[in-house]
Amino acid sequence: MSTPKKKKFAWSLWIPVTLAFILVIIAWTILIKIAKENPVETIEIESER
Repeated sequence: MSTPKKKKFAWSLWIPVTLAFILVIIAWTILIKIAKENPVETIEIESER
């Protein structure tokens, strides 16, 4: 008799967890895209040898 409430509670926990993972994946994708478009500039360092 208490099984339907437990299933609903479990599903209500999975929804925000899944949304959080989707948001993290989207954020990483955007950061990687920005990093590819703006590469780090290399600077040559002169050595005294």
